[in-house]
This record gives sequence, C-alpha cells and structure tokens, in this order.
Amino acid sequence: MVDDGRGERSSWLFRRRVVRGPWVGSGTLGGMGQTAAAPLIKAARVVKAARVVKAAGGVVLKGKKTPKVLVVHRPKYDDWSLPKGKLNRGESWEAAAVREVLEETNVQAQIVDTLTPTSYWIKNRPKVVVWYLMEVVKEPRFKPNSEVDQVVWVPLDEARKLLTYRDERTVVKQVLKPKKSKR
Repeated sequence: MVDDGRGERSSWLFRRRVVRGPWVGSGTLGGMGQTAAAPLIKAARVVKAARVVKAAGGVVLKGKKTPKVLVVHRPKYDDWSLPKGKLNRGESWEAAAVREVLEETNVQAQIVDTLTPTSYWIKNRPKVVVWYLMEVVKEPRFKPNSEVDQVVWVPLDEARKLLTYRDERTVVKQVLKPKKSKR
C-alpha cells in the first residue's frame, strides 16, 4: 500500500489502470502536466530504487463534425497506439507531447486541453504518461521511420476498437464524453 497523493492508501501503482484525480478537466495548461503527474511520481518514490519513466502523448484530432483521431502502428511491438514518448532531460510534459507527435507522425499539433494521466509498470519500473488533447496545425505527408511504419486517421469510436492498450482506449473514451457544464 502506498499514499496516492490524495490522502488515500491504495495499491493502484501495482495494477495497470487509469489514474483519476482532482486535476482532470481544470482546463489550464500552465504546468498542468507537472501538477497532474505529481501524485503518481510521489507514490512511485515510495517503491525502493524505482525510477519513474516519464512520458507524454497526444490524442490528436482533425475534423469538426466527425472528428478523427491519429493512431500509429509500431512494428517493433506490432501494436496500434496513440503517439507518445519519454521526456528528454529538462523538457516539459507539454513540449515532449508536441515533439513526440511530430517525430512519430510528421504532424504538427497544438495542445487544446489536458487529459487524464495513466500509469503502469514497464520492465520493473513505474511509468507515467500525461496525455493531451491536440488539434492539427499542419499535416505534411507521413514518412515511415524507425518507430512507426503506419499512421491512420480513424473516427473516435473506431479508434477505441483499434487501439491495443486498454489505458489508451480509456483516454480516447474520455474525449468522447461531453463536458459537463457547471450550472
């Protein structure tokens, strides 16, 4: 059991699942990724000698009436996923998300909102992924690279069927839900 940063003791870190917290839906981006991931990183520090792998990714959308989401195929893992990757030393969560989308897909995107972070274990280390809702700024032709051999634009509901990992399907599901008004 570990303190999850919200005053609750739980074993969430030992299960692969989406982590929810009070940071979701606040709508501000200034340092949001840092704040969102702080409880996860704090909890991971409790585990002896565990260094947290920090990553950022994007749910990149295009189209207004019937939005489509960008999904990538990674031949190394033979999986379909959202574009994401590890932070470079000193890089912000937001900058890493924009950079990773560009590197993997050749799509220039801008951040619109922050989504729920996810966490899971990989190679005996905890990994935290901070997700951002993004929109396309520029979409040059895709060139396959060492990490990604295909990119596809699919409707949001189809993306949930195509994505390999449950955590990523849950992040896309969050985009499908209409925002509740505060009346």
